[in-house]
Amino acid sequence: MSWVAAGTAAVSIGSNLYGSSKAKKAAAKAAAERAAAAKKAAGLQSSAYTNAGKLQSDAALKGSGLLSQGYLDSNNNLQRGYDTANSTLSNGLNSALAYQKPYADLGSQASGLLSKGLSDGSLTRGFSMSDFNADPGYAFRKQQGMDGIQSSAAASGGLLSGATLKALNGYNSDLASQEYQNAYNRFGNDQANAFNRLSTTAQMGQNSANNMSNMTYNNASNVAGNQTSLSQLISQGLLGSANANAAGLTSSAGFNADALVNSANAQATGLYNAAGANANGLIQKTDINNQMLNDVIKNSSSGIGALAKRYGGGGKTS
Repeated sequence: MSWVAAGTAAVSIGSNLYGSSKAKKAAAKAAAERAAAAKKAAGLQSSAYTNAGKLQSDAALKGSGLLSQGYLDSNNNLQRGYDTANSTLSNGLNSALAYQKPYADLGSQASGLLSKGLSDGSLTRGFSMSDFNADPGYAFRKQQGMDGIQSSAAASGGLLSGATLKALNGYNSDLASQEYQNAYNRFGNDQANAFNRLSTTAQMGQNSANNMSNMTYNNASNVAGNQTSLSQLISQGLLGSANANAAGLTSSAGFNADALVNSANAQATGLYNAAGANANGLIQKTDINNQMLNDVIKNSSSGIGALAKRYGGGGKTS
């Protein structure tokens, strides 16, 4: 081989070295760009996961807060509703009691008179001669009869005669015998009428008192039932509010946890991809170096062979 061949080989080696250097730089640059892109993409994805997790967490907390407030507002509405209902019940009771009160008062008055008549004996004592003598019917008939006898005697001039006195005594005796039973019956009827009237009025008052008692008890039962129901509903509302808050906190924590995990996964994936890109760049650089060495060795062998032939006497000179 001639000096031209050796020079050509040297030029080829230089060209290969220059080309390999450019290829290595290009591979390194491409690997760096891929690694940077992988990291940037991972960062963007991680940030997106973080922001999405925060938005979901905030939404969960806000939603649970609204739901909790809804339960509390519902409790307040229930409280006002039951208070109004209980007030209406109480007003109705007071109106009903006002209608019943006059009858209850009459019953109380009659019961007092009946009790007095039983205690002082005015409604239970027996019939006596004083009662007979005080009987208006007997007294009236007696007076009328005596007046008739005396008028007749006076007209005949024997007002003070024994016959007149005898007539008066006879009349009084016969009248007493005839009227005693009538006076006794009237006395008994008067006592029975008084007792029955007082007893009837007292019974009316008792019925009114029973009605008032029943109405008061029923009203108290209704109010108590409302209060019990209200307590149960408020307890359910408070429990619902607590559950809503707990659910919101749990969901918020879950969203944040998912976001952190996804963010970490994205960053890990980015780092892994960046490492892969760098590794590929190194492999490409190694491949280029190997190729470059092979080319150098090949081209160098050709050049050395040409020089050996020229100076070793075995080759042609030009």
